[in-house]
Amino acid sequence: WKRYLSILIPAEELERFPGSPEELYRGRRIRVTGTVTVSGEAPQIVVRSPEAITLLAPSSPPPSSVAPKRP
Repeated sequence: WKRYLSILIPAEELERFPGSPEELYRGRRIRVTGTVTVSGEAPQIVVRSPEAITLLAPSSPPPSSVAPKRP
């Protein structure tokens, strides 16, 4: 794995979502909360409820894990 993380929604959980996840989230900026696991050699997060996915505004900056430098 070098770059991508997969988000997996099991088929039995799809009815919990207000619509098709492909239509709801494709091309949108999202924040996913969950535990990263490895399937084969690829990292993934298994999402079991829509509450684990937050839609972000298109202009939202990505969260920073690095504190800004002080002068």
